[in-house]
Amino acid sequence: MQKFFYISMMGMLACSENKLNGLDDANAGGGMAIEVTPLALDFGIVGSEDAATVRAFTISSVGTEDAIISGIEIQGDDATSFTLVIPFMQDTILSPDESVNIQVAFDPDGSYSLNAEAVVFSDDPSQEAIPVRLTGEGAIPDLVISPDPLNFGVTYVGCEMDNQVTLTNVGSETLDVYNILNTEGAFTINNPPAFPFELASEEEYVLDITFVPEFEGVYSGGLEVISTDPNGNEFADFSGNGQYVASYEQYWENPVDPPTDIMFSVDQSCSMGDDNALLASSFSSFISQLNNYSTDWQIMIANADSGCNNGGIYTPSTPNYISNFQSQIQVGGSGSYTEKLLTIVRNAVENTDSGECNAGFLRANAMLHIIMVSDEREQSIGSHSTFVNEIIAKKGGVPENVRMSVIYNPNDSLSRYTGAANDTGGLIFDIRSSAWSTPLNLELLAEASVISDRYALDNLALEHTIEVFINGYAVQSNWHYDSVANAVVFDSSPPSEGDNITINYATPAVCE
Repeated sequence: MQKFFYISMMGMLACSENKLNGLDDANAGGGMAIEVTPLALDFGIVGSEDAATVRAFTISSVGTEDAIISGIEIQGDDATSFTLVIPFMQDTILSPDESVNIQVAFDPDGSYSLNAEAVVFSDDPSQEAIPVRLTGEGAIPDLVISPDPLNFGVTYVGCEMDNQVTLTNVGSETLDVYNILNTEGAFTINNPPAFPFELASEEEYVLDITFVPEFEGVYSGGLEVISTDPNGNEFADFSGNGQYVASYEQYWENPVDPPTDIMFSVDQSCSMGDDNALLASSFSSFISQLNNYSTDWQIMIANADSGCNNGGIYTPSTPNYISNFQSQIQVGGSGSYTEKLLTIVRNAVENTDSGECNAGFLRANAMLHIIMVSDEREQSIGSHSTFVNEIIAKKGGVPENVRMSVIYNPNDSLSRYTGAANDTGGLIFDIRSSAWSTPLNLELLAEASVISDRYALDNLALEHTIEVFINGYAVQSNWHYDSVANAVVFDSSPPSEGDNITINYATPAVCE
């Protein structure tokens, strides 16, 4: 709203021919004195679309000496609704019988009755400050937001805290609201109205506000209402405190020369002859790579339906273990499970108790790495996850201590092999290409047999709160959070033997 008013400059400073008020004989004799008339100005009713109303009062020098007017100030609770049309020059000198007209404009910034005073300061020893009462009535819209400020208190991270603010037009004219702007993402308006909308005099509109902290700490925000309130945009401040329900620190220390138990299970169907021969010839290279990571290893072959080993359990001290492995890897077991490798390896793990055929293979402190090789689709009955979960349960229920890798034919439409590998962080190679047997890939298989790439958390984590440290140094990338497994998984360069791993995180609250 833009207002205009026109002011006559004539007579702003003029000599008075007649004194406005008669002087008594005591004052007529001499000295300095001033008189202000009238001592009250009533500006009437002014609406939001009206031009400012102007009224005037006169200051007169009524003594025998020059009077000095040191200044004029508008004071009072509603002083901002009244302004001097022309700023008054301080220390203005009025000669005897000289007067000056002071014009005051009323442009209400509030509604209903508004009051202030224009105080005239001078060197008149009998009245150094003379107040002129200013009254007017504003017929304007006037927006009030309450409560302001609004404090949401303490809220658990991830949970919601609801509250309300009320927009009220306390003015006497209709208020048009054009927009409401939210100033911080943690605070949201749930029921924003369609804009523009009107608020009649004394009408209210209630806004539902929700506070959802993402991190622990103090939040501040608010809203801004754009309307026809002549005072301009109105603001309300919000505050709240986010708090984690619980925070945890978990610590791991990777062993030096870590133990590992490696199981090979190989499809013995007729089409696998060349592949089995390639695996046999690559075994010595695999062992060379494995010895770079650990010399505390056990290896067995499980090709029979029962899962019982072919040729025993090999260790670095087993005589002729390389040649024995090379011959046994190409030997099928009894039965018909040759293309049901998930069934075979599950059976092999189940037969590791004392007195059973694979007794001593499964060590509690060792990584279990199962490597399955087949050029046909996996034909076990049941989902891959059933077999994976049974193997993990037998290993003590610690998922990060089990890894299943596959050298398989990608034409396996059921994807049981890849499902088992993905669920355990294992490696996946295409058997149709001999590239799986290159030194680099054999090194990857050896590394996967020893170094865990995942670290299970004891409590459910808020992903954005997870902090990972290796040997005291923060790791910002190359890992992700697996929410299904509730584990931190390294995508590359996992912690090595002897490394210390610390993971800090907070847990989500159970929101009501």
